[in-house]
Amino acid sequence: MFWNEQVEVLSRIDMIAWQNEKLTKIMERVYEKNSLYNKRMDKLSLWPEDIRTVEDLIKLPFMDRQDLEGN
Repeated sequence: MFWNEQVEVLSRIDMIAWQNEKLTKIMERVYEKNSLYNKRMDKLSLWPEDIRTVEDLIKLPFMDRQDLEGN
């Protein structure tokens, strides 16, 4: 599914499924392309497939400005 008029008429359940699908793809890409998140997630034994819903985002390592400026 893609973002257009069809998304506007999705049921709540379908919208959550669509969001989760997008989140899964984003997490896979972040882990693959961002070495800072990759290292932090590895330290926690956290893998992209562990983040499947918005509720799972709490598992991600917190980063502050210093973390981002240092990398």
